[in-house]
Amino acid sequence: MTTQFKEQKTEIFTKAPQIALSLTPDSSQLHGYGYDEASRVLAVEFATSHEDSTYFYLDVPPTTFEELTAAKSKGSFIIRAIKPHFAYRRESKPGKEVEAA
Repeated sequence: MTTQFKEQKTEIFTKAPQIALSLTPDSSQLHGYGYDEASRVLAVEFATSHEDSTYFYLDVPPTTFEELTAAKSKGSFIIRAIKPHFAYRRESKPGKEVEAA
């Protein structure tokens, strides 16, 4: 990993893009998810914490997002294919306590 790439990744950590979420009312694990292709950031709100925070997974390839979109169980896909493989930042919503990832 080059220094330039590390700096770019740090920038993504400090400035999460505004990402519209697709809600997942049939999921017991997810409240919603969205993707910004330009920054390759996947935003996820889990069912248990969606009122408090959003998780931003970094450097997620478009093909991985397409696989998520096509997955029968989006929550299981995120737990299996996203969480263990991509760096993330948890951001608290306004008025909620900030927690570092």
